[in-house]
Amino acid sequence: MSLTSYSEPEFSITRVLGKRAIVYLGILFLALVLLLVVNAGEASAAGPTYVYDDITSDTNWTADDSPYIVNQSIAIQLGATLTIEPNVTVMFDDGVGFTIFGTLDARGTTDEEILFTSNGSTAWGAWDGLLFNETSTGSVLDHVYIQYADSPIYIFRSSVTMSNLRISDYIGGGYMSPCAIYWESIFEPITATISNIQIWNGSYTGIILWSQEGNVDLTLTDVMVRDISFGSGLGISANNSLQLSVSNFTAINMGWRGV
Repeated sequence: MSLTSYSEPEFSITRVLGKRAIVYLGILFLALVLLLVVNAGEASAAGPTYVYDDITSDTNWTADDSPYIVNQSIAIQLGATLTIEPNVTVMFDDGVGFTIFGTLDARGTTDEEILFTSNGSTAWGAWDGLLFNETSTGSVLDHVYIQYADSPIYIFRSSVTMSNLRISDYIGGGYMSPCAIYWESIFEPITATISNIQIWNGSYTGIILWSQEGNVDLTLTDVMVRDISFGSGLGISANNSLQLSVSNFTAINMGWRGV
């Protein structure tokens, strides 16, 4: 009777490691696919962001989604606050304006300014500007640059905290007001503090404060207005009794006079 010999299966460390390597490579491949999907999702969420509708609830505009391109005139409705982060650019199509019935909180920094500008055009007065309506409260413009607007800032029976503001290349006189900043009241006096503001390359007037019946109490600190040579060529103008406190106000190359 013959016996068939039996031998243990050959154990190969190379074979085991090879199988493990295949598993690890598969896991690595899946991880890379997931990473690409996540990154693609993030890329698709980045700017530009197109804006067509009014702001009706509290909203944040972020640097990641910048630039924001406004294709038609919009408004921040009463009760809503739009907060704009540093380093955000907002671009407006020709003839488009931004009305604030609620609150605009635009606070940039020294290194990351917020820019309001035209969408492509470099013509003075290409877009309309910012209108703060009488229902607007608590609005802030800090470290903001407004460029190529017709009437950059119009404040009607309201109040806006403004500092570290730059305005250039505006027309004035077309859309709402003949100046860079127009502050209008009816019966109430105007008490305004304007600090660290530069205005240049414009027409008519830099800043106008107009109160039909009340007086104007204005404090200017570190304000520079230059190259306002078309039209009246004024730096600062007020229509009624003016109480003026000035610290470091400069007017250069004005068509007529500084104040």
